[in-house]
Amino acid sequence: MTNLADGRPGVRFTLVRECGQLRDVVTDSPAIDHFLRVIKLGRSHNTWVSYAHDLKLFFAVVAKPPEAVERQDCLTFIEQQDRAGHATTTVNRRLAALSSLFGELQLYDADRFTQNVVQPLERGLAQGRRLRRSRPGLYRRQPARARRRRRGGPAPVLRRAAELAGPHADAADVGQLPAHQRGGGHPVR
Repeated sequence: MTNLADGRPGVRFTLVRECGQLRDVVTDSPAIDHFLRVIKLGRSHNTWVSYAHDLKLFFAVVAKPPEAVERQDCLTFIEQQDRAGHATTTVNRRLAALSSLFGELQLYDADRFTQNVVQPLERGLAQGRRLRRSRPGLYRRQPARARRRRRGGPAPVLRRAAELAGPHADAADVGQLPAHQRGGGHPVR
């Protein structure tokens, strides 16, 4: 790892742009380079760009190589993001990128990366269910939003075109309507 501009050890990111678009991201960490190659091959371009940006921000705040990152460093990052005024959804997205990094690095080198510091999981399946968290994840809950309900009366019912047109509608008029308006297709529930 190299020293950052202020002398702290950390990961240096080099963004390669061509014609105004990000074409490559090079770091001095082989593990992060591996992860970004995996994302570039398997996800959309925008996802790759977002992950690269989010990881660059994280390693600028937490000036450590990925092997030395601990859960406390993630909390420090969350606090810094809060002070900067970022929305909960933005912080969660950045934590998701970091969680994906450590999930892939566990596959890449299980000896150096023994756990996902964002969402540590127990090893093995618990009674055939999904893996359970040994400790709660760092993702923050979104504030509960008020649900909007229609009040008064039953749910709307789809009606056949003949019913909508009335008793004096000509059959030829109804026949010119599209199938979903003529009453063909889905039955009325």
